[in-house]
Amino acid sequence: MKRRALISSLSVLALAGCTGGGPNGSGGVGHAYVPNFQLKMDAISNADIPAHLGLTVTTDQVPQLLPEVVENGSATVTERTEPISANRTISYNGTVYTLSNDVTGHTPATRYTLKFSSVSSTPNSDKTIQYDSLPKVDQSKLTEIPPAGTATVLTYIDSEQSKSALVPSPTKPIVERGNHVVRITVTGQTSVTLTTYHYSATKIGTDAQYGEQMNKKYGFTLSNLSSKETSIISKAIQSKQGYTVAHGHAIPDAVQSLMNRFRSHNSLPIQYATGNYAYLVTYQDTMYWARLVIITGTSTG
Repeated sequence: MKRRALISSLSVLALAGCTGGGPNGSGGVGHAYVPNFQLKMDAISNADIPAHLGLTVTTDQVPQLLPEVVENGSATVTERTEPISANRTISYNGTVYTLSNDVTGHTPATRYTLKFSSVSSTPNSDKTIQYDSLPKVDQSKLTEIPPAGTATVLTYIDSEQSKSALVPSPTKPIVERGNHVVRITVTGQTSVTLTTYHYSATKIGTDAQYGEQMNKKYGFTLSNLSSKETSIISKAIQSKQGYTVAHGHAIPDAVQSLMNRFRSHNSLPIQYATGNYAYLVTYQDTMYWARLVIITGTSTG
């Protein structure tokens, strides 16, 4: 059965900069200035960490193969390309897994382009076939009859072609399904090689358990802050934009001191733009996802 590919490209969180024509957000029109420094802290729980790391995938993204892999521990699928990018960690239905695959074989096949057109006159019974009478192999690939004026591509391995009534050319070109009648024409074919992938999923734990592991590995506590550092952290937590030092402004000593504290710890393994970092920070018994931007002298128009 055809598998839909997992969207492997996951969204990276963008950090907002200060807007305006100058370092204080005044003057000039139509330019956005990236702050020299920005710190935004959002309270989270351990269970929130996988989603913040971009590990979460949903059934809508992979409705067939992924559930089979995680429920059974493994699954095999034959496709032209890797349907799910593997050798990575994912969160699915509140549980975190490591996903891997192995190539176990290659199979020659043919991709056929089928065009669907309208039937203007009463169909000739000798050229007509009911959809339910099509061989199972055809029904499994053509799960519905597309509207006239469209086309689709179906892939058959060599052993399937001998069982098909549609390829390499239809034995009966007119297909009926209820009141829907179309003429099918094969307009092209291409030889391809399919690869068989054997997927395995190893359970790490629940989202909360995985988050706890990440917190133990990367998390740290902020304490013994000066009054100025405390003020910065309070604004980073309470303000929608966090605490920022505008473009062109010098970095205050208290900011530099906090920056050094953060940078003395490992940032989380998430790919942000240059100068953007994420940390797990506990402050006054609450854990925060801290987003740190350190970009000096940079502007975008």
